[in-house]
Amino acid sequence: MVLVYVNKVTDTLLFARQDFCKYMMKITEGIRFEPTVSKEDRGVHLLIDPSLSIKTQSVNHEAKDCYNIEARGTDIAIVGNSDRAVLLGVYRYLTECGYLFLGPGPDHEHVPEKIDLKKHSLTLVEQAHYHNRGVSLEGADSLEDVLNFIDWLPKLGGNSFFIHLKNPYIFLKRWYEHEHNPKLGAEPFNLVIAESMTERIEYELSKRALICSRLSHDWFGGKVDFSATQGWDEDNIASKGRPLALLNSERALYNPNKDIKKFCLYDKGVCENFIEGIVSYAVSRPDIDYLHIELLDVFDDKCECVNCQNVDLTARYTDIFDRLDERLTQENLLTRLCFEEQYGIFKASVFQNLKSPTRFVRTMVPNRDSFEVTLGEARVLESKRGLRRIKSLMYDSPLNFTHFGDLGYIGLSKTIAGDLKSLDTVGINGYISCQEMRVGLPNHFPNYVMAKLSWNPSLLFEDVIKEYFEGAYGSEWKKVYTYLEQLSKLSSPDYVSGKGARIDNELASKFTEISKVIIRFSPIKVSHLKLDNKVHRNYWQVLSYHDLFCEKWCKVLFYQALGQEEEVIKETTSLIEFIRDNEKDYRSYLDVYSFIEGVTTCTGLKI
Repeated sequence: MVLVYVNKVTDTLLFARQDFCKYMMKITEGIRFEPTVSKEDRGVHLLIDPSLSIKTQSVNHEAKDCYNIEARGTDIAIVGNSDRAVLLGVYRYLTECGYLFLGPGPDHEHVPEKIDLKKHSLTLVEQAHYHNRGVSLEGADSLEDVLNFIDWLPKLGGNSFFIHLKNPYIFLKRWYEHEHNPKLGAEPFNLVIAESMTERIEYELSKRALICSRLSHDWFGGKVDFSATQGWDEDNIASKGRPLALLNSERALYNPNKDIKKFCLYDKGVCENFIEGIVSYAVSRPDIDYLHIELLDVFDDKCECVNCQNVDLTARYTDIFDRLDERLTQENLLTRLCFEEQYGIFKASVFQNLKSPTRFVRTMVPNRDSFEVTLGEARVLESKRGLRRIKSLMYDSPLNFTHFGDLGYIGLSKTIAGDLKSLDTVGINGYISCQEMRVGLPNHFPNYVMAKLSWNPSLLFEDVIKEYFEGAYGSEWKKVYTYLEQLSKLSSPDYVSGKGARIDNELASKFTEISKVIIRFSPIKVSHLKLDNKVHRNYWQVLSYHDLFCEKWCKVLFYQALGQEEEVIKETTSLIEFIRDNEKDYRSYLDVYSFIEGVTTCTGLKI
């Protein structure tokens, strides 16, 4: 029996100890791991040491996750600079023992052969490259989907989870009411059920000490009798009051999603109400680490009232930010405020003039024209240079519908890798992916790449390929990679996202070629559908469904690229029926709601 000791009793350390014991007992012969509060020298020690650091930490930023692993047989010490870092260290040690966490949920965990722990020796010291590494909830999701993803995040080194609103009601509602898939039939769901599920989600986040982020779209709602808590598609009508900006001679909501981003900055009472709304929510939710506020893109589209014409927006925002910091400090809150900048037009001087920059995070949403090239290649990052005084995050969305345009997932994964290798050159020190939870067709490689390179962007892409594909497909993984790479080269995420001309003969030819590639690969696929290894068999079987999906999807895109509208409608109807019929069996890999929503709003297809 091997005793497993923790030096501090926290929910996260106890959970780390539980998972360590659970996973190690699967791969060791005759060794039982037993939790203990004993301080014996020998055994497994999971320890918090807040002073642990490898590289110099920035004075103005939180400490980066860092751990030190020393293992000699059954004498193992995993030391982290926080309880979360200890948990990350536990999962890192498990990967050194042969575990691979290839996708959300236990069905995607590669369990290695039994090991002789007495012969196992390891010294490993690592520190995360980026402070924040995580995802923002999107799509149509069951509670199980969300919890599986939360469980997967730290197993890959992730540390952040972001829920747009006060609870994930709208994302859960889409699944339980099966919007866009009437064949499954609506299940009972309401705000009370959503709140109960939210409590479970928050518990699982807290248990893993993941950075918790909230809101973004809902700050203005309460000031105009409108709330986005139940989603952007509710029927509430905003009152036309003074908080809203005057645009086009009207004070109202300005886009189909009823998403309010602008208000009258001249009125100091309005500004103070806005500040107090944020502070009040932060006081009520001290467990939330980051509050996101979508506010900044107003310099080219400000309130048109007479008084606002003479307002110095830079000075006004500096005052608002400083006042927010002052009020949160009075409440003894460490809550960080993330101000989202979508088009790169927000003046850096606002952040440069702040009295206390440590409170704030500049959150940049890149205005990119293409996911077929990296941010660096597109020169999007050039406008971000020169602002290192304040912490900054990149908030991007390569896995929010765009991924349906890359049928092999290889090209998009390379773009994600390239983005993550370039962010710190301009002082960006975090990455959040706004995405669906169910991104797995043909596999979960893009998220795997995202997580691995968020921790260490110096990793070679080729090494990540080998690790993932060998773990997912077994000995013939190279054939799968070559096949999916061919599909990626013939795909166009930009076309599917609505960019470029709809009539394109060259793309039509590529969409036809995809069917030929699938047919050539089919005999290889069939021979692997009854493998003994559960994970390998599962990923090969998903490839079979992926082939059928690709053939139907490519017909739609082929006829659209030729401009044959009647055929487009016919093939789109066939495709939608197909994915609806199969969602029950393949729901972990393809989000039917997000696909149908995307093809209508982005690709421009008629359902």
